[in-house]
Amino acid sequence: MKKINILHTEWSTGWGGQEMRILSESLALRDTYGAKVLLATRDGAVLGQKAREAGLEVEYFGFKNSLDIRSAYGIAKLAKKHEIDIINTHSGKDTWIGWMASILSGAKFVRTRHIGNKISSHPLNFVNKRADFIITTGEQIRQNFIDFNGILPSKIKSIPTGIDTKIFEPNKYDKNKVRDELGIPRSAVCVGSMGLFREVKRLDIFLNIALNIHKTHPNTHFLLVGSGDTESFVRDFISMQEMSEFVTLLPFSPEPAKMLSAMDIFMLTSSSEGVPQTLMQALFMQKACIATNVGSVRDLFFKDNFLLCDCDENQLKSALKLLLEHPQMLENLSSNKQEFVRTNFSLEKMASDVYSVYKEILGRKE
Repeated sequence: MKKINILHTEWSTGWGGQEMRILSESLALRDTYGAKVLLATRDGAVLGQKAREAGLEVEYFGFKNSLDIRSAYGIAKLAKKHEIDIINTHSGKDTWIGWMASILSGAKFVRTRHIGNKISSHPLNFVNKRADFIITTGEQIRQNFIDFNGILPSKIKSIPTGIDTKIFEPNKYDKNKVRDELGIPRSAVCVGSMGLFREVKRLDIFLNIALNIHKTHPNTHFLLVGSGDTESFVRDFISMQEMSEFVTLLPFSPEPAKMLSAMDIFMLTSSSEGVPQTLMQALFMQKACIATNVGSVRDLFFKDNFLLCDCDENQLKSALKLLLEHPQMLENLSSNKQEFVRTNFSLEKMASDVYSVYKEILGRKE
């Protein structure tokens, strides 16, 4: 079968779960199925830099607004040059531009939606209905498209982001050695979170809980790993509340499994999510987890493998206290089985499902 040529577009210049998904999906399809993958993004995008380092061809466009005709023509020209079969778009602005480029180039138009916020159903917001197919990263996101945006169930599929199970192995790192390196007491119960610092991550809740819990449970230590828009707020809060002795703040690490290995409990306080990669990773690393029941977080919930709460500070704090005061429950959650994550959320499954969608809309068979 002729190889499939794919062009991803991404307006965002940051580095979070969405951008990580684009890169991991691109590399998996290239390495597993021999697909040719290109990326169109904005100048200064972290994704662009990392994609180039991984050997992908990257082109930069203005993406000034949703109706940036110049970018649309440029992407169409690129698509024709490389005989692109699929233009896969990821953020709001580049989705409109990618749709126009698909019309101009003749490529199929695939829309991937990563976050759980509902999309306006206004008649003028019609671009998603123009997609040949929509991929979502969670089942709730898929259902929202069907219920609120009139997308036909046959034209949309949830394909959660997959993790590389060879990287996130619980026994790969020595917890005590990692803690020594990070300055975290070996004897402490370490509660952590990791990801892009954005308002929807509700790190204000995480920090308020840390401040209050440490007063009653002084043997706790809190670890935050990441960076982003709310990083200055996080730093200022820790400084003003004099929390530096029991809160460690670290930038993004190229070894996320190493950061997770230092934790006893992973806590996700988000108000909006798709299927969060960090929670998936923490579960596979056999960490006791607490997470908010938002977006498609429930997709990861299987036989009480973690504690699921509303996005409510009191509920989350109570869940954390429950684990801290009941060691057996903490131990039981820490020994959750990996098989559910391995079967449903592996890199291999994600690549296989995406490739099947591409073949279907192109009318190709093995």
